[in-house]
Amino acid sequence: MICGIAVIVVFSSTLTILALASKAFAFYYALQCLVAFNVSKDRNQRIGIALVAAALGFITLFAVPAGLVEIPNSIKILQSDTIDMLLCPKYNGDPDGACFQNKGTLCPIPWRL
Repeated sequence: MICGIAVIVVFSSTLTILALASKAFAFYYALQCLVAFNVSKDRNQRIGIALVAAALGFITLFAVPAGLVEIPNSIKILQSDTIDMLLCPKYNGDPDGACFQNKGTLCPIPWRL
């Protein structure tokens, strides 16, 4: 399981890793709020703690990376039938480029041999 998580982290973008880390911290602090809620005797304090726990739960469930996702430009070769990018002299090495999501165009594609 740890190896699988490590592989996912290695191939993930920095923004995705930061979003997952933020979710983990929010989840941890939501659990801390639940402990504080159970320990607290004051009604007003319990209401405040419950509101903070609810906000942290919302962050844990719905947080997404902000901004663009950057992927290696060479990935475009896998999505086309041409190798124009390999012949293009402006690319030195494998720089990252912005990746935009086109809603309605994402679908599962079976692997071809």
